[in-house]
Amino acid sequence: MANKKKNINIPDGLIDYYVLYGINRNENTKNVRKNLLQKQGEIRSNMANGSLNSPEILNKLQEAFEEIAKAVKTFKNDERRKEYDIILDAAYKAGKINIETQKVAQELYEELQAMFMRGNYRGVIKRCMEGLNNNIRDYRIYILLAQSYFSLNEIERALSVVDNGLQVHPNNMTLLKAGARFSNEGKQDYDKAQRYINQMMETDSESPLAISEQGYLYMKMGKKDLAYQLIDDYVEKHPDDTKFRKDVAYDLVGYSYSCYTKAPQGTAYVIASEEDYHECMDSCDKAMSLYNDENVRDALNYTKTFGKVMFNDENKESIFWLFFGGIMYLLGGIIFLIGIISGMDKGETPLNAIITISVLFILGGLIIFSAIRLLKLSYRPYWQIYKFILTGKREKGETKYIVIGKIFTGYIKWGLKLGGRLVRFCIHLGMR
Repeated sequence: MANKKKNINIPDGLIDYYVLYGINRNENTKNVRKNLLQKQGEIRSNMANGSLNSPEILNKLQEAFEEIAKAVKTFKNDERRKEYDIILDAAYKAGKINIETQKVAQELYEELQAMFMRGNYRGVIKRCMEGLNNNIRDYRIYILLAQSYFSLNEIERALSVVDNGLQVHPNNMTLLKAGARFSNEGKQDYDKAQRYINQMMETDSESPLAISEQGYLYMKMGKKDLAYQLIDDYVEKHPDDTKFRKDVAYDLVGYSYSCYTKAPQGTAYVIASEEDYHECMDSCDKAMSLYNDENVRDALNYTKTFGKVMFNDENKESIFWLFFGGIMYLLGGIIFLIGIISGMDKGETPLNAIITISVLFILGGLIIFSAIRLLKLSYRPYWQIYKFILTGKREKGETKYIVIGKIFTGYIKWGLKLGGRLVRFCIHLGMR
């Protein structure tokens, strides 16, 4: 009885490393691996010159580094290479790899990527459709087409493209992740996003893409503790998965932007409440704990600026007059007290004098307390300043002491003016 042929699972986007890196198939595995590691070292060296490269070049170097790292793993030993060769041969026989088609798809992808980065979304859509009509079915073309529709706020079309791509590339993790993210961000349809993630989990329950997307969905649903627990568990199991930590850190930074509000002029986004400030700080701190690079540091440092304090100059005059008035009342009380003490020898302690002293001390203390309180409230964090700019509402207690300050400022100024007039009037009478 003839043995049944074992079904060979051909993954989406399988790459012929022999063609990509110019490897001779007859070369022994040890030499192939040595040459790949040398190429990997060259890419790492170029990445080390980060400040000399643009972000676009750095991203391309990162992609190249990740791809050659996969190739290095593929040629780890003869056994792994043999498995790869069997899958590669099966892919060619099934017509799933065509060198010319892959070359055309790669050229189109690079062209589309450049157009997308320039913001030419309509141009990307047009060229993607041309590529699909010419039977270029690279999953990355579907991704860029969906991203372009999403960038134009055409959410349903974006999701339709994702679903069409999944028909060609069933269970493709990148397409499923895009579907979850577009459902989440574009429609706040968390149930639909969860369905895409469930399909990712069914395909590979340990997939870093699935774990990171589930964590992001939890964040958007307000289940931060679940999100952090999921992320921490994965990091504990896979401490060397730098790409996962980077992707999650960038997701957390992206989530932190939801704490920002558009400024009235529409030229900037600001944090305008204490709750949003702490939420944003928490996300950026968590991102920093996972992956520390310039982008994450910039996000954290920018968030911190909204916690810095500045003095509210509009309260300066009220604070001055409150302190001045309070001190005057206290001085008045002390003078009356000295008068009473000096009159004790004569046995004179009139009740009205005691009441007057008590009132002066109480008023003086209350006014100085109000001055101190207003001074403290006048040192406001930037988020509080922007909250007042955006809503016209002050923090609890601030309005009360500002009103007290203005009332006493007006009262004291009026009293000084009246006193000045009385002095001038008395002088005028004395000169007659």
